[in-house]
Formats: sequence, structure tokens, C-alpha cells
Amino acid sequence: MKTILVAVDGSEHASKAVDVAGKLARLYDARLHLLHVVPFEPLPEGLVAFALAEKIPIEEEVGRWQSARLLGDALVREAAERLRGQGLEGVETHVEEGSPGPVILAVAERLEADLIVVGSRGRTGLAATLLGSVSHRVALNARCSVLIVR
Repeated sequence: MKTILVAVDGSEHASKAVDVAGKLARLYDARLHLLHVVPFEPLPEGLVAFALAEKIPIEEEVGRWQSARLLGDALVREAAERLRGQGLEGVETHVEEGSPGPVILAVAERLEADLIVVGSRGRTGLAATLLGSVSHRVALNARCSVLIVR
């Protein structure tokens, strides 16, 4: 195992996933990549132009995206610093925009990850059946092994 990708979203389960991934990275002397996915994309240029032409305010939406991006940067930076403080070298951070499941899978492919580590959200019952979960989608579609941490 040479490359481990761990998804970071600020949740308790994701924090546990970072800890587990850190232990595995130390054990296997693997590179560890921390990824946060901003779960929406900036407004397309055409939509921005339309909103401006129609005098529709979009500053709030743009501000929300920028705040989410800054939060993502802070989340992966904090997790990386925590791991480096525990003596783990070879930690890299990534922040991407889009739908979390597909972005995690795409980054794993790009990095040629041997393992993806994600936190469980704990969704149960009808919500899990209808909505699914990022961890479930990643586990079903990944080309490498996936570890779901509770």
C-alpha cells in the first residue's frame, strides 16, 4: 500500500477516519492525501451574466461558495497539521468542488490510491434507502479498497 486517500468533511466520523488513515499510513509507510469536497460548484458564467442582466442578486451565493472553500482549506490544513504533529510525513491536502462521491472517486483514480478511507454518516432506514450516502457510493464504485470508519 503506497497511497491512501481520506475524505475530510469536519464530522466526527471523518475525524476518526483521518486518525485511522494516519495509523495505516505510518504502518505501511504510505503517502496520505486529505481531500475535502466543497459540495457545490461556483455559478456558471452564463448564469452570472443572466443574473446581472436581470438584476438578480447573486452575491450571497458566491459568498457562500467562497466561505465553503475557505472552510475546506482549513479542515484539511488542520487535519494535516495534526498528523504531522504525530510524526507522519508525506501528507498532502486537496480541496475540490463538485458532488462528493464522484469527486472522491476521481481523485482516487488520479492519485492511483490503493485505499480510500471515509467516515460513515450513520444514515439509516428510509433515508439511507432513498438518498444513499457518500461512503456507500464510494464503496460501490471505487476501483480500490474502501474502509468506512464509524
